[in-house]
Amino acid sequence: MKLYKHLVFDTSNIFLRAFNGITIKDEAPKLAANMVKKIIRENAGPKCSFYFLCDNWNSNPSTNFVTARKSIDNQYKANRTYDPKVFHGIAVFKNWLKTIPNSCIIQEPQREADDLLLGVMAKTGNDFVLLVSADLDWACEMSRERHWFNFDQIFTPSDFEAKYKYPATRNSILLHKTFRGDKSDNIPNPNTRIKEEDLLQLILSGKTLPEIIQDPPSSLREAIVSHKDRLLKNWELLNPLF
Repeated sequence: MKLYKHLVFDTSNIFLRAFNGITIKDEAPKLAANMVKKIIRENAGPKCSFYFLCDNWNSNPSTNFVTARKSIDNQYKANRTYDPKVFHGIAVFKNWLKTIPNSCIIQEPQREADDLLLGVMAKTGNDFVLLVSADLDWACEMSRERHWFNFDQIFTPSDFEAKYKYPATRNSILLHKTFRGDKSDNIPNPNTRIKEEDLLQLILSGKTLPEIIQDPPSSLREAIVSHKDRLLKNWELLNPLF
């Protein structure tokens, strides 16, 4: 089993996984803490550092957390509502995280945990890193040294490509989500009716969405151009905010 120099956690993702998986909601912080302990025990190498990336929760999580993406599309994550106990539970969980040696909690106004990944990756260099989140967006940062754990499997880039049939790159992952949408974040499917094999060919071309829109394949031109506005909005929602 590989041991890592840095473990990077999607704090809200792991807490909500615990919260939604337990009947007694007040026990969610303890369950989330046990999940973190297990991941550390099984994957942390000597002198490992731990990063806990946090969404910017509002004081009332039933209205969702604060994110600048609402200015792009006010329906972004509008499908989500939260039990009031979530806010208190996250606060308890974060207080426990502060007790972990060699760790830091990172949170910034208007930005989500996904947006903070690039800054953390700049600090880790070529060290071995494990990215812990069920969110496919976190797979965008995979490389030979960086692996993604979705709570079921640790993926290397080759593992990812074997499962998803396209490369483990930011452009590939975000292009696929742009054309297919993301129900969990209320990002709609543009309904281009492009077949999966044709979408995979677009992805494998290595072009970005703006490049594809500027010069689409003739067989897909009508489908892409007629849905251009929604595609561009999805692309903007899915890319990191700086």
